[in-house]
Amino acid sequence: MQQRSIPSIGLLFISVSAILGSGWLFGSFYAAQAAGPASIMSWIIGGVFVIIIAFTFAELCSSVPVSGSSVRIPQMTHGTVVGIFCSLNTWFCYVTLTVIETMAVMQYLSFYFPAVMHIEKGGLTLTGYTVATILLFCMSVVNTYSVKYIVRFNTFLTLLKIVIPIFVSILFVNAYFSIHSASNPQVFAAISFAPFGWHGIFAAISVGGIVFSYNAFKQAAEMAGEAKNPSFSVPFAIVGSVVLCMIIFLFLQIGFLSSLTSNDLKNGWSTLTLLNNQSPFVSLLVEHKINWAIPILYFAAIISPLAAALIYCTSAARSLYGIAANGYAPQLLLKLNKNGESALTVWINFILAVIIFQFFKNWDQISNLLTCLFAISYGLAPVCMVALRVQLPSRPRPLKLPFGYIWGYVAFFLTTLFIYWVGWDTISSVVWFFLFCLIATIIFQKTSRTSASEIKTDWKASIWLWAYLVVIVIASKLGDYGNGAEIMTGLWSVIFLAVCSAIVFAMAAKFTLPAQKIQIQIDAAISSKNDSGH
Repeated sequence: MQQRSIPSIGLLFISVSAILGSGWLFGSFYAAQAAGPASIMSWIIGGVFVIIIAFTFAELCSSVPVSGSSVRIPQMTHGTVVGIFCSLNTWFCYVTLTVIETMAVMQYLSFYFPAVMHIEKGGLTLTGYTVATILLFCMSVVNTYSVKYIVRFNTFLTLLKIVIPIFVSILFVNAYFSIHSASNPQVFAAISFAPFGWHGIFAAISVGGIVFSYNAFKQAAEMAGEAKNPSFSVPFAIVGSVVLCMIIFLFLQIGFLSSLTSNDLKNGWSTLTLLNNQSPFVSLLVEHKINWAIPILYFAAIISPLAAALIYCTSAARSLYGIAANGYAPQLLLKLNKNGESALTVWINFILAVIIFQFFKNWDQISNLLTCLFAISYGLAPVCMVALRVQLPSRPRPLKLPFGYIWGYVAFFLTTLFIYWVGWDTISSVVWFFLFCLIATIIFQKTSRTSASEIKTDWKASIWLWAYLVVIVIASKLGDYGNGAEIMTGLWSVIFLAVCSAIVFAMAAKFTLPAQKIQIQIDAAISSKNDSGH
């Protein structure tokens, strides 16, 4: 955290490596279940939407290049209440992502070492829990050394992770044309391209693993404070990683669809059944008797999530560091070791990750939950971007988006749709997280030396956030995704969310901290020794 040592290509590889975690191993399967062959459209639409959002991160983080940006910048623009919410949200997501990616490794290890998991009921055995803990420990040790070593190791792994998914997609397309088409050439001619219509296409974006697969583009933003020439490298890495991975995901989805047989689809797309739904691509390899490729795929199935977990471990440490930098946690967390890293944050996250492992049995149990929470964090980028334009219009912006307010609103609206498409089943659980954040904020303000006037200012600057969360809950409950009440459906739900998003976005642009206070915080963060290395 001490020096700007990461080049543009290294920053790009950090995001690409995290995006190509376990998502590519499961996304094609779940997207196909939700949308059928139209899942191809879901990847394209989802990718374009994410790119629109990513550009707001690019402008924001190139203008304010600080480590832990998704935690620290909202604090600078909208005060303590919003800052605490973002801090808890981002930190929880990154620690849990480390757990999920490690769990993905364990699930694929169970193919060769079944003793690590309870195959029937799911969940790790004592042996598996021990192995997972050792993996987390090793990643934590690596993260106590300079980030340069992680980047070098990650760059090598990323090259493999890009090549293997492309290889797998080509392999499955070839398997379909050389094997499947010869035996059953009419399988796709007899089915609908979009069996669930637009509802299925949009649902696949959120519950089909598509947003979850793309979400790691923010890694470059989190490490902006350590990038060489951040005005170029941050936008390059954020947008470049999404474009590159979207191409890879499209090839994988086409390859997956091309390899399905009529037997796989005998019960319909929503109940798409392979030999082993825990390992979709391996099931197809076995089905087509391409046994020689199984070791290659499983090598990727272990390396991809493991490398992603390593990067998430890094981001989790920086998020906790950002929480301390904002004053929400003990300043002891800001102490750096001889390698310029905050070792204490790493080990706190390790303990939390080991505990989280106790509560989840499988990879897919919390993927929708994380999709919802990450989508909420996406919405902070356009909000903060426009807030800075309003309050600090003359601030240098190496990348300045055209029609900034309109672009910001569109990006904010798209993040709202991502959350809505997750469905009521997930959002009804997330409500408890919202309440936890509210209680944590009140406790912090009661126990800190915050003055009454500052508390009033912070709550005023957060009005839009609580209004937004209420809108999300109401729309989800009344909507037709994830067992909603189906009172507000189709175009009406889109209109409702568009209008509410416009109102909330205008509130977020208006209710900010004073310009002078924002400027002081930004200057202090950028000039800090821990971010600039001076």
